[in-house]
Amino acid sequence: KIRVGLKQTQNDPFNWFKDKKVNQAITVKIISSDKKGLIVRPEGCEMDFQIKKSQIAINVADARTSRFTGGERIDCAISELDFNKRKVSLSIKLLEEIEKSKPNAQPWEKRISKILKQIEETLDHFEKRMFQRIIAQLAVTSYEAAYSRSDSLTLQQLMFCFDVWIYTAPERPYGYFVQMRNAMTIPDHKLTFNYLERLIASGYKDYRSIANFEPLDPLRNSAEYQEIIQRIKNDNE
Repeated sequence: KIRVGLKQTQNDPFNWFKDKKVNQAITVKIISSDKKGLIVRPEGCEMDFQIKKSQIAINVADARTSRFTGGERIDCAISELDFNKRKVSLSIKLLEEIEKSKPNAQPWEKRISKILKQIEETLDHFEKRMFQRIIAQLAVTSYEAAYSRSDSLTLQQLMFCFDVWIYTAPERPYGYFVQMRNAMTIPDHKLTFNYLERLIASGYKDYRSIANFEPLDPLRNSAEYQEIIQRIKNDNE
């Protein structure tokens, strides 16, 4: 006896979650809303899910479903993911809690991160160009502010300008070197290594330039510095 079915030949829409995990942020489109909550559909997924009213916001006043009319694109987090039970729960409130718990998360970083994500996800060419110009202008403004007002800025303010520049133009190595020098001026060795790791993560592989960068001299003999340099050398082989 042989049984055949059309369903077995089609892709399982639940597979959309195969590379996802709990607490991960995803973008969804609001399909509809009622007193119980929101019906949303993750972008690129064919399934709809409910975000319960209690999971819309940390602040009760912001948990009104009437705030949403349908069609909006919002971010939320996966609060539950069970493949065996084929169960998924989503929460905007959880995403707010995760963002608040990040010790180094700055308001400007969250806003820029959201724009960068919109650039990556939007299919509208005009919208993509618009967001790209916003990011480019932010990069130029932060860079110019750091130089034109460097004499009147405190070290903290100067580092803020370069942080914005690095965040909006991560492929440019100069900003990382400036921030490593600034971090050593504080001095903060942990922060210095953080910028060094971010420089390498950007694709920079010129270990000779790093080895010749004088502000890093006090760190040369540390195990962490030696490990980083060896890692870059291995990547170059």
